[in-house]
Amino acid sequence: MKLILTTSISILLSTALSADAINANNNGVFFDKDSGLQWQDDYSDNKGKIQYLDWDGANKYCKNLTLDGGKWRLPTLEELRVFVRHSKYEQLKEAKSKMNPSKVNNYWTSKEREENKDYAWRVSFLYHNVYYFKKSLATNVRCIRTKTKN
Repeated sequence: MKLILTTSISILLSTALSADAINANNNGVFFDKDSGLQWQDDYSDNKGKIQYLDWDGANKYCKNLTLDGGKWRLPTLEELRVFVRHSKYEQLKEAKSKMNPSKVNNYWTSKEREENKDYAWRVSFLYHNVYYFKKSLATNVRCIRTKTKN
């Protein structure tokens, strides 16, 4: 009984502590205090729909995104993996947002597959795994940037 109670308390504390790790601003951006990264959440440029693009299109989209001052890019493989590992995606789903990410699963990373440049890596938030995908096919896009100094 003591082990169950201790485990339950640990889970509750880690959830409570990590819930403060992500803050939303009014400009359609989520800030992750732990990593210092900002994640795109405002798809106002696409009538509220998440971008669904091939890999080259995803890179161009992020590079040209002017949301909250610009300087966006595709996330690295490790940035997305850490985000998923730390269950921060669940926090985004629960946070006040203009979009509904609960139906979105896979996102592009900026990493190409070394063995075959026709493929790039993407991360599944639903299954918590990473796999390569043909770059000419479309998948979801979420841009990221390092926190800008105010």
